[in-house]
Amino acid sequence: MLTLASALSDLVGGIYFSQGRSTVVLFNSFYVVQFFLLTWFYFELAKTKKSRTTVLGGLFIYAVAFVLVSVYLQSFLEYQTFLWTISGMIMILFSSSYVVYLFSAGTVMQNHASFWINSGILYYFSFNLFLFVMSSYVLTKLEPQIGMLIWSFHNANNVVKNILLGLGISSSAAATMVK
Repeated sequence: MLTLASALSDLVGGIYFSQGRSTVVLFNSFYVVQFFLLTWFYFELAKTKKSRTTVLGGLFIYAVAFVLVSVYLQSFLEYQTFLWTISGMIMILFSSSYVVYLFSAGTVMQNHASFWINSGILYYFSFNLFLFVMSSYVLTKLEPQIGMLIWSFHNANNVVKNILLGLGISSSAAATMVK
């Protein structure tokens, strides 16, 4: 579902940009959907009470941040870059915690679907965190062509993330076919 939502958001965003239309609501909506889908993913992976508490705590922090950012800092009708940064930090926490869990459990990583998916999530949010921090400036203060050039770094990271997600999905499908 995340890959489809991402592809659809990128496609519609590209069309909007080429038509000179605003992508603000589209991108803000995508980041909310992405956060909830990934939170659901990590909640399903959570095997211990501590890990489930971590996921629920991250969800609570996001919900509070969403309200505070929307009311006091950046409305939903402007790029909510503060919220993107907060959600990125939460996803880095979730994905790093899962890496620690996998290694401490002695899990064999090869052909482990959630390992590849988690790697894509960790890669994407880690490499884009700096971009999210400066995105308010990039998206609103720079010339649109320069802003999109810098934002293309995000798109390149998105491609790598999607390749890692694809590896996870394909290894999951292969594991299902073997059973």
